[in-house]
Amino acid sequence: MRLSIKSCLIGLFCLTAAISGTQGLVAVSQLDSIQTQVDEVATNSIPSVDVLHRLNTLTRDYRVKFYRLIVASIDKTSIAQNKTVLINTADDILRLRKQYEPLISSAEGRSLYEQYAGRWDMYLHELEPIIAAAEAGHRDEALAMLASGARAVALGKEISDLLQKDVALNKKAADTATHSSLVSISQAVRTAYVAMGIAVVTSLGAMLFCLLGISRSLVDMAAAMRRLSGGDVAVVVPSVGRRNEIGAMASAVQVFKNNLIHTRRLEEDTALARASAEEQRKAGMRQMADSFEAAVGGVVGMVSSSATELQATAEQMT
Repeated sequence: MRLSIKSCLIGLFCLTAAISGTQGLVAVSQLDSIQTQVDEVATNSIPSVDVLHRLNTLTRDYRVKFYRLIVASIDKTSIAQNKTVLINTADDILRLRKQYEPLISSAEGRSLYEQYAGRWDMYLHELEPIIAAAEAGHRDEALAMLASGARAVALGKEISDLLQKDVALNKKAADTATHSSLVSISQAVRTAYVAMGIAVVTSLGAMLFCLLGISRSLVDMAAAMRRLSGGDVAVVVPSVGRRNEIGAMASAVQVFKNNLIHTRRLEEDTALARASAEEQRKAGMRQMADSFEAAVGGVVGMVSSSATELQATAEQMT
């Protein structure tokens, strides 16, 4: 299988990008979860606890002011004043209830609030005849009704208990959201460390691949090419046979080396052929000279013999 350097680098960079992107998405998701939980605590649980505490306090104040209206009012003026204070407290309770109702976010909280609202209405209904007797000037009758109003006392206690349960429920929700936030933060930190570790390992792998698989091979290839350019055909071309771009480059350098070796062989053969031709030419010239010398010697011998014969003939004629 051919795995090119381009493919390796693209794969490594894509893996690093995928790790970084995944880390970012996980971090954003966990931060969003943490923000939701913190918002739940900041905008719901804590305000709910605060409103319920104030509502419980106003409920107790209402009961105290009711007792003050019945017990401490001795004339119409004090009755009117205490009745006004009681009405104002009831209005404050109503405002707090309207403020709390949008904060209810669970079925259990809704159930507790509905129980509270029902007990509160029943409690107010129990107090109406006592307040009416006090306003009518029947103080003794009102005190007697108050003394025998065990139902109102029980309802007041139930109301306080229900508000305390609702406070505990919201505190529990706040604690749960806080714990979940801490867990999400811990998970986000672990995820960040894991992703960072993977990214570091991937980056080191890419660095080592570039250093050992590319840079060193190119350095060795450059050294081999310098030696070849200097005429050293004994050099071994590195990375020959690799199925990537470095291998293709090595194959091209190997072809250059083979061509250089072939060229040198041709030059050597040409020089040998030239030397052999020169030797043959010299031998031929020597042979021609010898033949010429032999031919000339024969002619000279014949001329000398003829001259001798001619001299002898001349002497005979003389």
